[in-house]
Amino acid sequence: MHKKIKYIISLILSLITLLGVGVSAYAMEPRYSDASETILRINFDGTTAICTGKIIGAIGTTSITDFTMALKDSNNKEIFKLENLSSGSIMSVEQTAYNLVRGETYTLTVSAKVHRNGNIENVSESVSKTCPED
Repeated sequence: MHKKIKYIISLILSLITLLGVGVSAYAMEPRYSDASETILRINFDGTTAICTGKIIGAIGTTSITDFTMALKDSNNKEIFKLENLSSGSIMSVEQTAYNLVRGETYTLTVSAKVHRNGNIENVSESVSKTCPED
């Protein structure tokens, strides 16, 4: 009975150790070193899409340049494109697209250059979402 309890306790401790290591490894590998966060959203209201693109520079970011945000349909047809935008350490843009096709999948893409500590990092992200049928 004593051996069984020791075995169960050691099994639980091993599992906790493995889970702890997995969480630490994930948290230590950010996608970008100069952009602390990127946010992309497509929110539908009927056939209207409100598109949001946001890049937040890490501490020490002096500027975000060459910001481009574009929405395309599944045939790669451009619905809108905003380009050559610049800001300080946070870039946040919202654009509305009207009269979209129900059932069509749209892809929102943002790209920019983040300037920090003498470095320039290229940031690019995209997200896709389908316009609801009704």
